[in-house]
Amino acid sequence: MTAPWSQGVSESHRRFLDLVIVLEGEEYMLSSTLAKQEILDPYDSKTDNVHYANASEDVRIRLTPGHYVLYTPSHVHHPGVMIDRPTRVRKATFKIPIQGNA
Repeated sequence: MTAPWSQGVSESHRRFLDLVIVLEGEEYMLSSTLAKQEILDPYDSKTDNVHYANASEDVRIRLTPGHYVLYTPSHVHHPGVMIDRPTRVRKATFKIPIQGNA
């Protein structure tokens, strides 16, 4: 389910690219650079995640069925942000290893 921005978690990865494709429903995906982000949970090498305290929003992308977004390690992303109200979204997320980092 999508939720208000304030209820989600911003994240980034070091070893993988995230390719997210929306299959059903719609959501906002927020994105910003790593600069000036407040780390909430430090890097976990087992999950390849860093979590941030509601990172700033530089870009707001409206994802609908068939749309996709690709995130690199230099981008913080905040998935699952509702558009008008909470709604169910089905999406496929592919973790693509970065050569030399996986």
